[in-house]
Amino acid sequence: MPSIEEIDRKVLAHSTHQKSVYYSGPTTYRGQTINMRHSIRRVSKTLLKLLIKTQFASLNIVGIPGSGKTTCAVNIVTDLVEMAEKQYNTHFTVGWAGPEELRNLGEYLNDLPKGMNHIRIFDDVSKALDQLSGSEQSEVFEKLTTTRHTTGGKLLFINLYHYTYANLKSVKSQAVVNLYTSCSLIEKGNIMAMLGNSNKMAAARLRKFMTVYNDSVIYDKFELNTGANSIQEYTEGKPFRPCFVINLTQAHLGLFMKLDESPFWPPDKIMKTIPAKEVVRIIHSAYGEHGDSALKVHAVLSGYCNDSNIGFAKAHKFIQKQKLLYKFNWPEILAEWGAKPKRIQVNSKKNKELAVALKQTAILSNIEPEEPTEEESSFITKEDSEHG
Repeated sequence: MPSIEEIDRKVLAHSTHQKSVYYSGPTTYRGQTINMRHSIRRVSKTLLKLLIKTQFASLNIVGIPGSGKTTCAVNIVTDLVEMAEKQYNTHFTVGWAGPEELRNLGEYLNDLPKGMNHIRIFDDVSKALDQLSGSEQSEVFEKLTTTRHTTGGKLLFINLYHYTYANLKSVKSQAVVNLYTSCSLIEKGNIMAMLGNSNKMAAARLRKFMTVYNDSVIYDKFELNTGANSIQEYTEGKPFRPCFVINLTQAHLGLFMKLDESPFWPPDKIMKTIPAKEVVRIIHSAYGEHGDSALKVHAVLSGYCNDSNIGFAKAHKFIQKQKLLYKFNWPEILAEWGAKPKRIQVNSKKNKELAVALKQTAILSNIEPEEPTEEESSFITKEDSEHG
């Protein structure tokens, strides 16, 4: 029988290798409560770590038109840029490219400013691949593997596809993360072909995503766990949309949102900003207190609450949950206030006038003052001198 001293020595000499346990409970993402497992920041974090270590990373985003590929890309890039600046004091340039730039990838990479870190998002990659022959695809692959190191900085490619098998070898083989913003039965087969039948956990999460995605499309809402015993109902696009992520060796569901304020939207999708005072003034002048209430409702649905609408936000959230359990007779409910049912009659002329007013305000508020020409400057100087 071993002595106590021998037992102690064996205990001290034994090294325990415990598996790392990661937090997977509720967290707050940009003011919204979600489960940590569903945070899209997991994708940005993976890409950033690879960029710091290897200087290059690539992300594929696959989905049907209108499923939010561009929105998802902007969300991920915004998170990544913010984390890079905060954690590593590292800065990136962000740009959008199209099929033409992908077909001439070598020249495009050569033209990038040297010694800087770049993020480039290639839109409509499927179109570019459909127009490339096998030899041209091989040439693009060669340019990617040889030229990407000549920029002298970190380089991230984000590629937007319409379907999985539009994956060019030069792009697909370089991607460390594949993300899906939609999924049909056919697409499920494509994804499973990539995952393999042995990965049962990934297959189960893919099935879960298909259920969630179907609910978001058909019913405009879906449910996900936020904790061990809590379920959160989300309204599709307000503010989250679901996605399926294959992140290195892990597969999980994700939630992404539209960041209207992000500076990284493609030029043709940058939304003009209207000064808040003008929005309130124009809407109030047309609809009075009802317009004020409508603005507060839309603020809640967009994820913004304050003292003026927090009561409505709580009531709205409660009623949304109860609608899943009971059938509400809305005509009778409204009659409780002595109100008579009315149809919404759209005043086209009034709406057009309001739309024009908002558009003019947006245009005026987004126009940058032009620099005076040399001739204009000399004229202004002359006029100023004449008037002392």
